[in-house]
Amino acid sequence: MKCFVSLRIAVIAVFIFVPRVLKAQKVQPPNIVFLLVDDMGYADVGCYGSSFYETPNIDALASGGMKFMNTYTAGSVCSPTRSSIMTGRYTVRTGVTDWIPGQKVSNTKLIQPETKLFLGRDEITFAELLKKGGYSTFYAGKWHLRDRPKRTRTSCII
Repeated sequence: MKCFVSLRIAVIAVFIFVPRVLKAQKVQPPNIVFLLVDDMGYADVGCYGSSFYETPNIDALASGGMKFMNTYTAGSVCSPTRSSIMTGRYTVRTGVTDWIPGQKVSNTKLIQPETKLFLGRDEITFAELLKKGGYSTFYAGKWHLRDRPKRTRTSCII
């Protein structure tokens, strides 16, 4: 009986003091660097086995971080892939099913789905979620998932 009471007191103490200690330490969230490169194969960088291309900076990033070994792309071309990665949704759900500006193909055996020319403003991107979580976010490179509102040079930061 004494052992059970001591165990109960220990468990209660853990639930009271551990959250206070963790809160006092202010644990720093990890940095996130996400690289998406069009037309780059799985083994085109050294950290994934390339002996042809020299990629020492990417290899250094990978050695100190997390590498994804089993991946799948939601689209066969750039725009649907980016829309899916940015929102976490299938391309058909975002409406971006072809490269932007898309192509009108005639005489095809299959019916082409309608494709949006931009990612909808109601779509929530992972950058927006990270920003709500206290992260500073930045995007550089190929985009064209949104329409082109009047922007200044500094407003490209997400």
